[in-house]
Amino acid sequence: MVPALVCNSRRRRQPSVDQLIQIVEDSFVQAGWEDTETRNSGDTKQSKIQNPKSKISSLLPPETPFTEIIRRDVVDDSLQQARLVITWRVPGLNRLPETYALDVLASILGRGKTSRLVRELREERGLVSSISASNMTYQHQGAFYISAHLPQENLAEVERTIAQHIHSIQEDLITHTEIERVQTRTANHFVFGNETPSDRAGLYGYYHSLLGDLNPAINYPAYIQALDAETMRRAAQQHLSPTAYGVVTIKPSNFD
Repeated sequence: MVPALVCNSRRRRQPSVDQLIQIVEDSFVQAGWEDTETRNSGDTKQSKIQNPKSKISSLLPPETPFTEIIRRDVVDDSLQQARLVITWRVPGLNRLPETYALDVLASILGRGKTSRLVRELREERGLVSSISASNMTYQHQGAFYISAHLPQENLAEVERTIAQHIHSIQEDLITHTEIERVQTRTANHFVFGNETPSDRAGLYGYYHSLLGDLNPAINYPAYIQALDAETMRRAAQQHLSPTAYGVVTIKPSNFD
């Protein structure tokens, strides 16, 4: 996930994905950050997703994916509702191209009222107070996780439903409408979350310090736009399993 991808809550007419990407390109050109390949080709949307040159060390191999469900239960006297966190070990910045599809899958599953888990578990069935999904990309490894606040009696049913959704995205192609919605939202967040010099400094610093390359930051919306449904299904099949993950439940002390 790109840092500072937080959309300002302003009333404005949202432009199309192509228009938003053009705004991004123009802003980087004006700031002098346009890369040589883009200047030569004139089209960032045709940029190929490649592993950038990086400073990542091979001395810290990532942990292997879960092969079974690993469960931990915690009691917290301060809680009024239970917490559920399900996580998978996924690629980090050393395998950057593989992270983009996971970013999109996180949005499709758990970002916004129209996302699959929010719509079913909160809006339709009322089993959770809140639920979200995120793909956290660190230097050597990433973590894809889904977290929820919910009544403790719903823990088993919510976990079962999440596993069903993971199975669904492995078997069925993501719809064009869902992909387009995420692509538009990503472009919006990228533009409006990096408007100020401090926002851009944080973005540049993140990628330069970890990768030694600004191209992944500059071209992030184009990489997301280039993804298709089959790529996302393969990512789900490779990195997310409905039968192998880590799960932490945090329960109030009055849980029976």
